[in-house]
Amino acid sequence: TEEEKIPDTILSRCIPVTFNRATHEELLVSLERIAKGESLRLAKEALAVIAKAARGSFRDGAKLLEMATQGTDKSIEAITAMLETQGKKGSAELLAALLARNEKEAIAWLSVFEKRGGSAKLLMESLFDELHQLLLLKNGLETRSAVSKAVLDKTTKVDIASLTKKLIDAYSQTKYSPIEILPLMIAVSSYCEESKR
Repeated sequence: TEEEKIPDTILSRCIPVTFNRATHEELLVSLERIAKGESLRLAKEALAVIAKAARGSFRDGAKLLEMATQGTDKSIEAITAMLETQGKKGSAELLAALLARNEKEAIAWLSVFEKRGGSAKLLMESLFDELHQLLLLKNGLETRSAVSKAVLDKTTKVDIASLTKKLIDAYSQTKYSPIEILPLMIAVSSYCEESKR
């Protein structure tokens, strides 16, 4: 629960307990324990893919594990495809197109994503994670990125901030849009058009 949403009269009678995000290793151990307890047969590599997509959340990890085991195909390829539909994987291609300000490629990627039944909201959450990693990388606090070095070298902190602001606006408008992906497509077009001004 977000602390600022709790009334002061309630908050004054509570002891706040803050939980840090789980590490990849902690998530992997948790997913292995769940898989063993439920007699699920998944390769350790498949669990690692799910743990990475869970982004530090035990609840998300358990939910993604449940979704991954509902189908008959439990291969890494099938799990990766399921995660892509959920917007949890594959967004690095979209981000690279965005940072290169390639509007046509980015909109085409989003169109295919939408046709596969992908969630725009989950996709934007994945993009936020990747932009966060890029900002840390640009400040020397992170060493890895899903984006190629060539694109990364051309990207400035101002680019990252501008794209993030547009995505935050799109994210907040998604619940009001009759077409879920439309605010994201508009944000993509607007960001790509910035460079032409």
